[in-house]
Amino acid sequence: MSVTTSSPNVSLDRLLRQVRSLLRTHRLPRPTHLFLSTRSRSASLAFATGTPAARLEAVLLWSLHLEGITISWGHQIAGELTVSASGRTSSGITVQAGTTAGVAEVGGRLRNRTVAEVAGTFRLAVGTTDTLTCEELARVVTAARTATGRALEGAAA
Repeated sequence: MSVTTSSPNVSLDRLLRQVRSLLRTHRLPRPTHLFLSTRSRSASLAFATGTPAARLEAVLLWSLHLEGITISWGHQIAGELTVSASGRTSSGITVQAGTTAGVAEVGGRLRNRTVAEVAGTFRLAVGTTDTLTCEELARVVTAARTATGRALEGAAA
């Protein structure tokens, strides 16, 4: 019995090896979901488990190892933020990493039920999307870590 490998499978295997190599080489967080496309040579990563701070940090860490990075965040549903980073690996694979978090979970608050205020300086109205730098996302991660710490202290009291 012979086994033949079609070129799409070889391409898929190669794509998976390259993504796994990046993950292992830089000790990046493992995504909850991984979607690979051989047609576009892309990988979409979703982070859906862990604390909000850990999920946001995972997106930040992946973005630090990509070229031509674009980070955006949106406030589509009152109180729910989406964060997405996209860029390319050195081997040319397009990577998009994303997660969601509640405004309160990242230490933010809703003003007038329509504007999210996060880390004391960032404001994002419902229905809008804006870009972030890596430094700005790091500030949001820090605010989320602080909020997580407060929540744990409150639960222990």
